[in-house]
Amino acid sequence: MFVNQTSELPESVSNQATEDLDATAREIERQSAHIQRDMERERRARSVSPIRCLTSSPATLPPRPARPATPARLQTTTTDYGSVNYDSGDVFASSPTVNKDVSENTALFTTRLQLKAAEKEAKEMRDKAEEARSQLMLLEFKRSTAAKELDRLIDEISRKKGMSQLYDSEVQAKLSEIRGFQALGISMETVRLLQEENDTLKLRQRGLRTAELERDELSRQLEAAKEDLLREQKQARLQREELSEEIETLTARLEETQNNLSIAQRTTDKLEDAFRQMEREKNELIQETTKEYAALKVRANQESKESRQLMTREVEVINEELQELRVRVNDLLADNKMKEEQNSQLRENLNALQSQLSQEQASRAAVTEDHRKTLQMLRKETDTAMLQLRESLFLDKQRALEELRAEVESERRDSTSRADERMAQLLGENAALLSEKNQEIARLQEKVRDVQRSVDRRVQEVTDQKMREAVVRESARLESESQWKLRAEREAMTRDAKQMVDEMKMALDQEKELTHHLKREVSQMKEELEEQRRQSREAQKEKLMAVARAKEQTREQGSLELEKVKEKVRQDMQREVDRVQSQLRQAEDEIRTLKSEKQQIVSREKDSQASLDRVEKTVINELNEECRRGATALGVSPRQVQLSAVTESTSTRAQITAALANLRAVNEELRNHIQELSTELERCRSVISELEKEKVEVAEGVRLEMDKKRVLELDRLKEKLSKEHAEELAKVAQASARQSLANSMVTALRRKDQEIEELKNSLQTWRDQTAEKVAHLYKTELARELENGHKNDNPLRKSATWVTSLFKLYLELTSCERVFRSQAVVSQNNFEQKQVNEMQQREIDRLEREVQRLAMVCT
Repeated sequence: MFVNQTSELPESVSNQATEDLDATAREIERQSAHIQRDMERERRARSVSPIRCLTSSPATLPPRPARPATPARLQTTTTDYGSVNYDSGDVFASSPTVNKDVSENTALFTTRLQLKAAEKEAKEMRDKAEEARSQLMLLEFKRSTAAKELDRLIDEISRKKGMSQLYDSEVQAKLSEIRGFQALGISMETVRLLQEENDTLKLRQRGLRTAELERDELSRQLEAAKEDLLREQKQARLQREELSEEIETLTARLEETQNNLSIAQRTTDKLEDAFRQMEREKNELIQETTKEYAALKVRANQESKESRQLMTREVEVINEELQELRVRVNDLLADNKMKEEQNSQLRENLNALQSQLSQEQASRAAVTEDHRKTLQMLRKETDTAMLQLRESLFLDKQRALEELRAEVESERRDSTSRADERMAQLLGENAALLSEKNQEIARLQEKVRDVQRSVDRRVQEVTDQKMREAVVRESARLESESQWKLRAEREAMTRDAKQMVDEMKMALDQEKELTHHLKREVSQMKEELEEQRRQSREAQKEKLMAVARAKEQTREQGSLELEKVKEKVRQDMQREVDRVQSQLRQAEDEIRTLKSEKQQIVSREKDSQASLDRVEKTVINELNEECRRGATALGVSPRQVQLSAVTESTSTRAQITAALANLRAVNEELRNHIQELSTELERCRSVISELEKEKVEVAEGVRLEMDKKRVLELDRLKEKLSKEHAEELAKVAQASARQSLANSMVTALRRKDQEIEELKNSLQTWRDQTAEKVAHLYKTELARELENGHKNDNPLRKSATWVTSLFKLYLELTSCERVFRSQAVVSQNNFEQKQVNEMQQREIDRLEREVQRLAMVCT
């Protein structure tokens, strides 16, 4: 039944939780729709009037502080002061000097109040200026943070796009590999391992995302800390001003108190007289209370003595009763030991079953490890064959993958069903064993109770017999003891009725009934004994000695047996009392631990509530920040939920729903804005595609025109080449006609060769002469420059000498060139002379290069 209740409770709780979530979702949708309509209205208004977009909205501007009502304040202060002065006048109407002082004080007070009001107005103007400055600083800071956030978001979007592309490529590669594995006949365990690896990669990816989110959260917290610091600076400035105002008011009050000291001294004299009278009355009351306290103390001492005596008596009675209870407690302990032994056997059985389960799990793990190793070997062997079989077996891989998925699902279901059935069987067997053990325990308890009852009956019968034998001479003593026992039992039953077990109560009731029965029998035996005494006195005077001896023997035996029984009962009761005391101590310890745990739980609940409030506040702040960003991106005034309106009576659920509704509305607006941008982008793409088509058409037309022009040019080139070929053929014909003239020219060429050899020889001699002249000039100029350098180291002179030497060389070269040109003019008309001229020109160029090289070396 308890299990059914516990199973029904979570269902009700889950239903209630789902209903609450549905209600909050509906509330968020309603508020987001309302906010979205307002934002759409504001966007339309902004789109209609562009001037309004440029001006700041009234919601974003700080509220203007209201001007303080200084005249009313002045009136109230003056009237209060007047009432005070009126009261003092009633008390001291006979002194004219006091009235004059009061009028002067009132005038001074009014003037000071007016000065304070003027100073307050000036301070308020200063505060307004400082507030405007701080608001400007905040706006600049927010603008910079918004720009940074926008740049960060753009970078993050690009990075995430790249990551998504990488992940898509990795997923496609993994899918292709999985298909290849399935087509090659890889077992399901390898597929599971691959799935586990995929899960680990996903977890790492989430960890990276969480790290990025934490970095973003830290940056946001830093920005919030900056804003809080600015706010705290503003609050500190306001507090400083308030403290200065309070100091001024205190100085004014000090001056007023100094003026009113004379009036206060007179009032203090009267108050001192009244205080002396109150002190006298107080001393009289204290004396009366001390007398009453002494009487009460004496009475309390007497009552405490009486209560102590009663407590000692009650403690003795309780000790005797505890000694009686120990015997029963020992029997119960033996029963508990038997039960504990049975429980230990059951625990051993459970441990054996758990060891079997662990062995099975280890065997399964070993089998999976072997499969994994074999799969790794197969993977290495199949890597080479996969590259050749991927293209041809793509469709087969897909079919095999679907079949393997179906087989995996069926095997997983079968394995889970088998494991569930096995666990259910084990649980059923354990439950049956436990029920059997519980039944055995109940049977043993019943047997123990029967044995205990039989033992109690036997003890009672023995005691009854002994009591009947010894009741003749021990009637008075037994009566007194029975009465004392009855009284002790009654008191014990009244005190410990709530703490003892039902079985103890039944046992005590049975003992009471037995004592009552014994009392009745004792009274009957008394009457019978009196009658027998009367009869024995008259008839059996001779048997007095024998009866006396028999009585003494029976008395001794009964006393010995009673003492043994009492000692045994006392020992048992002492043991029972010790056990009950230990149980009470354990119960007190458990109560203390439970109290400490309760306190810990209460503190944890408080901490969790505080952390939950902090988390809710952070969530609301984050939602407000997201709404602000979305609104700034859309160009709409942001709607934020204020945290200052939260009270202890109202929960933060309404604020969270409002913040979520704001965020949802902003997200809807952003989604609509993105859809509009996407439509515009599609329109631009369509325009671009049309332009590209036009461009392709134009390029095609240009290409056709170029092809036409190329064909025309090729035709022209063909005609030109055919003409040139014809001309060349004509020239070849002319050359064959002129070949006869070539023989005559060979002889002329030989003559010219001889002339060229002569010119070469003359040129060689001229070259040797010029080289010797240049070397001689170079040496002389060097010697001269060295001598001049020793005399005066002037770089300008050195450069001048080098320039003059180079100019001389240039003049010699020019003269040589003229000689060559004059020789070239003589043989200008011949073909061979052209070659000679070219050779001379090359020689002249070479000489110029050498001159330039020498000039560079000299410099």
